[in-house]
Amino acid sequence: MEGQADLIARVRINAAIPHKAFEDRYIVPIQNLASYILNLPATQDREYGGPGGLFRAALDLAFLSFQAADGRIFTGMLGVEDRHKLETRWRYICFAAGLLWPVGKTIESIRVQGNGSIWPARKQGLGFWSKEAQVSQVFLTWPRGTLEPGPSVNGSALAVNILGDKAIEWLEQGSPQMMTALIEVSAGIRKEFNSIAYDVIASMWKKALTLEQARMPSNYGRVKYGQHLAPYIIDALRSLLREGAWSINRSPLHVDSTGIYLQWPTAAQDILRQLASKGIAQTPESPEALMTMMADEDLIKIDQLGGAFNDITDADGVITSALKLLKPNIVIPDYDPREYAKASPAETSKVQTDSKAAKQGSTETKGAPVHAEQSAPTQSEVTASAPKASSDEVLAPPPPAADPLAATIGMSVDAPSIDQEEAAQPSNSEPGESQLVVTKAATQEEASKKANPPQQTYKDILPHAVIKSINDGLVSGQLVKLIDKLKTDAYKDRLLYSEKYIAVPWDSFDGITLNPASFLSKLGDAGYLHADPKARGKKMHELPVSPNSTVKDKYYLLARILTDKLGLTDK
Repeated sequence: MEGQADLIARVRINAAIPHKAFEDRYIVPIQNLASYILNLPATQDREYGGPGGLFRAALDLAFLSFQAADGRIFTGMLGVEDRHKLETRWRYICFAAGLLWPVGKTIESIRVQGNGSIWPARKQGLGFWSKEAQVSQVFLTWPRGTLEPGPSVNGSALAVNILGDKAIEWLEQGSPQMMTALIEVSAGIRKEFNSIAYDVIASMWKKALTLEQARMPSNYGRVKYGQHLAPYIIDALRSLLREGAWSINRSPLHVDSTGIYLQWPTAAQDILRQLASKGIAQTPESPEALMTMMADEDLIKIDQLGGAFNDITDADGVITSALKLLKPNIVIPDYDPREYAKASPAETSKVQTDSKAAKQGSTETKGAPVHAEQSAPTQSEVTASAPKASSDEVLAPPPPAADPLAATIGMSVDAPSIDQEEAAQPSNSEPGESQLVVTKAATQEEASKKANPPQQTYKDILPHAVIKSINDGLVSGQLVKLIDKLKTDAYKDRLLYSEKYIAVPWDSFDGITLNPASFLSKLGDAGYLHADPKARGKKMHELPVSPNSTVKDKYYLLARILTDKLGLTDK
């Protein structure tokens, strides 16, 4: 329990319910499960294979599923009263079934022995059995071999013992079918009635396994220092981001569509301090030694020549050196390159060249060419970028390039004019043939632009002042998606309008972000959330769904200063 305190705290924040209710519905099941399985591994030598791995797998999946369920609509066909009563319970089912999901198959495949007796896994918890049998040390065997942890009827059979009376009673108050749905989902049984909850948990289990694979020491380099230090370095990186010491795209952490970069040696000092604060033995003492260790552990990218440094440009356009992480999700678990679409650090060579060219242009005579070395595109790039033409179409040839030697003999380096091109045409060309070809090519280009308009980004949509205030490309992109969603008919009628704010249903986050708290914190820092004078810092508010209704739902309050700028106005 102590080792998972951070995760339990995050569950508490996302649950946003009174202390007593949280204890009954969340803490009691977590404690019961911890007592039932103690520090069993989930597998023999694969994901979640260490001591306590099964409990960690269960809690990881419970949190991810609970978080992903926030914003999902489970009862879209029901009325407001029924939705208000059941939506929260369906979200809880995602948590509780996620807690039981990894346990079933592990119990089926593992055998626990001690003092000559075998633990009856389906009868009583390991904690109770070890006390009754006076067992202080157990031996584990896997008679059926290692199975991937997952749902089974053995896991669902524990639901009554693990959840506790209070949680079950609360579920039954919503509908007698709630407990049935929980047992079916935790057994791996998908039905139309429980399909949304099942799909949430199944998808989050795949994500949990992916994250665990990124943490597993066996997926990193050879042990050269007595133990694998990769997990400790990964934990240090995540802690620096989680605790606020680092922020995305603020030195020393740079993120874009090509990956994650650590500005060096600035990042090294922070990592070393974090490792030292945790009391990790055999940690390096210098940035150079840390970089060598990270290379040995296969945490950073090393090029074919053995180099580790990459040139990147920071937020101010300054070129600096950085190390590139091999696996971005070891720092940002839900990293998606599409969320960080911007100029990549690889383009810094062009920035450097342009900078040199600008300086050179200021000293050379007017009209003299400025030469910049740029890497030529590969044949595949040329083919991919070239427009396709059918065999019966004639495309205009490209204009002739300027002669690089022209300036040295006093000639103009500008491309020839149309008159020059016409003079250079063969005398036997038909009158108007050149103009027809050029016109046809221009028409084709215009049609291509209409058929494939350039994709807009948040920079094209949001006002510059809003982008500058938020100062986070990921949040700005999510904000554009959110506003587009709120302008649809499905949400227009659900918004609550006030003179100072617009109240937005909490479930609007579905498909926008998996971390609403972080998203709202960014908006709050920019001054775009309405601050309730009676509850400063509060982000989730329970408000009546309509002026005369007694039914309440969860909302967050977007300040008018933001909604007016983005065109989200009253009905």
